[in-house]
Amino acid sequence: MENQQNGHKRRVRYSGTHPKHYQEKYKELHPEILFRLVQNPDREHDDICISTAFPGTPLRYGEQLLLQERFFMAVPAGSPYAGLDGVDLACLKDEGFISLSNNRPIRRICERFCLEAGFACHTVCETDNPESVRNLIAAGLGVGFWPEYSWGLLSTPKIRLLPIINMHCSRDIVLTRRSHGACEKAA
Repeated sequence: MENQQNGHKRRVRYSGTHPKHYQEKYKELHPEILFRLVQNPDREHDDICISTAFPGTPLRYGEQLLLQERFFMAVPAGSPYAGLDGVDLACLKDEGFISLSNNRPIRRICERFCLEAGFACHTVCETDNPESVRNLIAAGLGVGFWPEYSWGLLSTPKIRLLPIINMHCSRDIVLTRRSHGACEKAA
């Protein structure tokens, strides 16, 4: 996103999937700012980046932890897991996962959780947006990770969100400020 204030452009890169929430909150504090959202990982001259990282990744100069966002497991309402109060990730080793494309940091983070639980994630479908993830899980085609805040609330009775038990599954949302140059955050 770009804003222009006093003749100066500020460039912001957001590497998540739902920047609207962050933009709305910022606009409440700074109504004079105009935003142009850009989601391009190849941009190198952004002034502000909002990115995601595996939890506990050491912060570099100019970075600030905005929040730690926990993940839930989204399961179809007809799944045997839907009646549980929580799910051990290791129990899902034989399930098909619905996820975002492999070039998204959130995908790599979630695959790492599966590896830490003792199995390689079997992705049966990948897509470019959270709405498609939700629709495919609701159709009963698999299970998937669901971030607590950034993808919004699930408004369908066809999916149940379960806390993941026996391990901590979260990601760090990081803000990086640069006066000039690239802002890269590998996850």
